[in-house]
Amino acid sequence: SEGILGVVTRIRLRCFPKPRARGIAMAVFDQLDDAPATVLDVYQAGILPSGIEILDSSAIKAVNEFKPHIKLPDAEAILLFEVDGNPPSVEFEGQVIKEMAGKRARSVEWATDPKRMGELWEGRSVTAAAAARVRPDGSRIFAGEDIAVPLSRVTDVLRAIRALGEKYGIQLVNYGHIGDGNVHTAPVINPEMPEEVEKVMQLVDEIHLLAIEMEGTTTGEHGVGAVRRKYAPLEHGMALEYMKKTKQAFDPKGIMNPGKLI
Repeated sequence: SEGILGVVTRIRLRCFPKPRARGIAMAVFDQLDDAPATVLDVYQAGILPSGIEILDSSAIKAVNEFKPHIKLPDAEAILLFEVDGNPPSVEFEGQVIKEMAGKRARSVEWATDPKRMGELWEGRSVTAAAAARVRPDGSRIFAGEDIAVPLSRVTDVLRAIRALGEKYGIQLVNYGHIGDGNVHTAPVINPEMPEEVEKVMQLVDEIHLLAIEMEGTTTGEHGVGAVRRKYAPLEHGMALEYMKKTKQAFDPKGIMNPGKLI
């Protein structure tokens, strides 16, 4: 609720033990469509990885330019699956993922060695920083960066976002948590150029509207806040009135994080 319904005064946490084993699979795809399809294959096989990440061709290029030693394979998309738990279950799930991904991917690598897992995960962990450096005179703009769509629409939304980048002449880097359809788009512009700022705001608006059109949401994990507030009526429709009533019930004086969401 982003602090609009109350104040937390005490928290009791139930901590789970650290998993005894982990494994990471990296799948490399020549066709963008095959990446979301593979995620569905893995789910339908009964495997629920602890994390599934995607880097599209723009993110792969950005990472390789930023950290050449990582040497990500040149591809349309890369998926990273992480599983954890007891050693036998991790190995079993890893082999199922490898089998499912192998039906569509150019290559699949499965690793449980900590050093190799760190190497595989590094490409994803530096993506945000890499995106900010794809243009010498540019800066990453944090707007339109958190949409989520049904998994079946991820390919469509990525292609549409790429087309928007071409339409406005703005460099974009796309990556995200594909397991729940969450796509992070990083526009890179020169903020000292007013015409670029105007174009990127138009692009961001279209990205948000695109998410709603594809039965998704304008925010998968970062929250609504002030930036995405204007899209709430379009995204939620009549449900927004019930949100307002809930807010009124919990905070009749409107003193909890005023100005946020509703």
